[in-house]
Amino acid sequence: MKLTLWRLLKNKWREYLLEVTVIAVGITLSFLLNEFREGRLQKKAEIAALQSIRDDMIADSTKLFEGLQYFERCDTLNSYLVKSRNGNNINTDSVQIAVTNFGSYTTFDAQIIGYQQLKETGLLNIIFKKPLLKALIQLYSSQYQNIKEIESIDKKYTLDMIIPQFFEIIITDGDSLFTGSENARLQAAAKILTDLPFQKALFMNRQLKLLGKNAYLEVLPDLRRLISQVENELQYLE
Repeated sequence: MKLTLWRLLKNKWREYLLEVTVIAVGITLSFLLNEFREGRLQKKAEIAALQSIRDDMIADSTKLFEGLQYFERCDTLNSYLVKSRNGNNINTDSVQIAVTNFGSYTTFDAQIIGYQQLKETGLLNIIFKKPLLKALIQLYSSQYQNIKEIESIDKKYTLDMIIPQFFEIIITDGDSLFTGSENARLQAAAKILTDLPFQKALFMNRQLKLLGKNAYLEVLPDLRRLISQVENELQYLE
């Protein structure tokens, strides 16, 4: 029996070796094919994720740019209120515009759909380029959050302090800055410009708007740079 088995192996070892080799090669090819397919699927998913994040960031860059224009307008109008405190050559229309703007605030609603979906599903690591991923996390979790916190303070101060005081100051015997004769409007404007609590509120408002402006100025260049980096990565992947 042993002799017969030995002769069988001796005569057919090449055939058996070939069969084993074929099986091994087949397993290896199957493994490589699966890896290739998984790699292609992951690549497609990464491209889709980056495209979504890129589109969100482009929308955000437009909002930040428009926000900076708002801050510039605030600075111009608030400066006018400061310069007009002496009461000389008061332009009631200009004061009306400046004071109305004085009671406004910004709300930066960032587009975070693409990033949030990856974060909630635990797929942030699908972005292969780690420096890019780190920069995106920094943008969404830190820089955007900083803007949100500053705007929250500005909004609360505007709603709780500035607007109530604004209406209390400008109402004068039934006339205000927005109604009545030119003389009544001049009186209302002069009262606003010389009111000490209003001047303190104006100072605080200017400081908050400056903080907001600086936050926007800090984020916008980084955001534009990130958009360019994502575009380059997409070109590489595609």
